[in-house]
Amino acid sequence: MSTWSAWRAHFERNATRPRPLLPADLSLPADVRRPLVHTLGIFQRGEVGEGRIAQEVKRARLSGLDEDYHPALSAFILEEGRHATLLATALRSLGAAPIESSWAEAVFRHTRRAVDVRHELLVLLAAEVVAVVFYDALARGLGPSPLGSLLDNLVEDEEFHLDFHTDFFRATLPDRRRARLLFRAQWWAIGTAACGTVLVDHAATFKALGLSRRDLVRRVHATLQRVDDGVSAGPAPSYGPRHAPGPAGLEPATLGTKNRCSAS
Repeated sequence: MSTWSAWRAHFERNATRPRPLLPADLSLPADVRRPLVHTLGIFQRGEVGEGRIAQEVKRARLSGLDEDYHPALSAFILEEGRHATLLATALRSLGAAPIESSWAEAVFRHTRRAVDVRHELLVLLAAEVVAVVFYDALARGLGPSPLGSLLDNLVEDEEFHLDFHTDFFRATLPDRRRARLLFRAQWWAIGTAACGTVLVDHAATFKALGLSRRDLVRRVHATLQRVDDGVSAGPAPSYGPRHAPGPAGLEPATLGTKNRCSAS
């Protein structure tokens, strides 16, 4: 099985899973609920996928891809849409509605479309780092709870999304030192900016859940480095879905200390 046929099979298999269930009413302390609704609203909006990018990648005719990559990418976008639906359900269970737009989403989409298809996918890859690190942090901060379990479910998917896009750059970047140095410069600039924006915009949520800013920064750096290492390894004869070590490979105990939101 080729790299991209393995990814296609992975996403198509995932599409058959039942959706996790949430209680109709999630009870959380008011000082946690308010900032958490803000954060989940923005994250939910960011998960709303665009089929347009799949067509743009297909038209670009990039080397290193085959006929299975494009269906895999389309199935990935559908999986992101599943995440948007699950987060919208979570918001309604918290007594809120999904938001129509946000400044962070507008900046993200404008940045994605500013250069070319490869740049768009680089920004998408940075968004996967945001999802892997911060969904996991929210789940740990919430502690054992229906919403925490839902976020754990999303993190598992996002780990694979991170590897899927890492494989794209690993396969399509020219095997030349200059090209890989340029990738690294762009990657660290875009990834740091994306994660830094989240740390600032959602500081109230992280504080309410007792999450350490220092630990979050360390996790962001380690996950950005994981992608850098994966792409820098260069083309390989076979790769694809694999079990990931988790965000930054850090122990969950470092994520938060309160865990006072274990609603049932």
